[in-house]
Amino acid sequence: MGEAGKQRANLFYDWSRIIPSYQELWLELNDYRMSDQEINAISGLKPFHPSYPDPFTMFDSFPSHHIKEDGKI
Repeated sequence: MGEAGKQRANLFYDWSRIIPSYQELWLELNDYRMSDQEINAISGLKPFHPSYPDPFTMFDSFPSHHIKEDGKI
């Protein structure tokens, strides 16, 4: 990789730049959540629309076991 490529990689893909970008995104999304109203609340643990199932229930059976705070990987 040439010097210009290294500089570009450091400019766009360095963790010191990526993490603040994510933090800015999270704050922006939180502002949206706090300012907007819910369109239709989930009732009876059923998804709002059958074409958009809840990913937490849809993939609940995928892991062989859940990772715990004191678990080791």
